[in-house]
Amino acid sequence: MKWGDLVRISDAEIITAAANRVLFFSGKSLAKTMDEGSVCCLKKTPSGSIFHDGESHYSNPFYKVGVEHTVDVTGISFRGNPPSVTDKIRSYDCFRVAEA
Repeated sequence: MKWGDLVRISDAEIITAAANRVLFFSGKSLAKTMDEGSVCCLKKTPSGSIFHDGESHYSNPFYKVGVEHTVDVTGISFRGNPPSVTDKIRSYDCFRVAEA
């Protein structure tokens, strides 16, 4: 799946709602575009919707997901950062995700 794709399975939808931008900061020559990288998924079911951040760090596309869709449950990758590294979601970023 690429960023922005939608897949329907029975009465559920999987939407690639945002892209994992961490791959651009890894220092490795992995993906050159968002289409080559990983994506964050929003799963909509009759019971509710679930968003998974795809192990990304907090970015503006997360906020956009909350504005454009109803999100009932969010799974985010909370981690600590060593000195001078800022790509992991910290406690304040968890709060920002909840606000969105």
